[in-house]
Amino acid sequence: MRRGRLTLICILPCAFCLLAVLVFTGAFLPVEQSVYSITAELISPGMTLVMRAVTELGSALPVILLCLLLLLIRKIRWRAGIPAVACVCASVICNQVLKYIFHRPRPTVLRLAPADGFSFPSGHSMNNAALYIALALLLVPLLSRLWQRILAFSGFMLPPFWVGVSRIYLGVHYFGDVLCGWLLGCWFALIAAALWKRYGAVLCDRLRKGGKRGG
Repeated sequence: MRRGRLTLICILPCAFCLLAVLVFTGAFLPVEQSVYSITAELISPGMTLVMRAVTELGSALPVILLCLLLLLIRKIRWRAGIPAVACVCASVICNQVLKYIFHRPRPTVLRLAPADGFSFPSGHSMNNAALYIALALLLVPLLSRLWQRILAFSGFMLPPFWVGVSRIYLGVHYFGDVLCGWLLGCWFALIAAALWKRYGAVLCDRLRKGGKRGG
């Protein structure tokens, strides 16, 4: 494992814990209010329509369909599909546990979309970050040219970023919810990629041998 990734794996949960303390002590509230004030100035019927579409693309059904597609395509399944799907599953479970622990109510001002449950951390932001960053870490290194890697990595970062922005714009999450979701999603992705690169080949070999015996 590269030292930089190991450092991030250690730093990200610490950053989450620190930000959680700031959020629940109220110290981060001025930042959240400032961010929402900026997004509130952008509210318009057209922008709301776009942001609702973006947030729907990051909701459960599209994510599930993408996970199924990753498992169905054989070449992607063994390279990135299995660890990415496992990463999302772990992220979903962890997110629900954390929401139950923190019990943070959702914003109530200028709500532009329906949303249920607690607010912290943002499930949309966390789960999409886990999925797309895991795919980036596992698939981008397969590209040979630097410009291809930069372009592909940037492309993988766009969905979780805009999904998070859409949640703030629609008034269903605070900035702290989204930021903590991104942090934890990235952490899960780093762990999934590291474990798969270390043990994935062995696991794939065993699964393939088991499939041949069963056949």
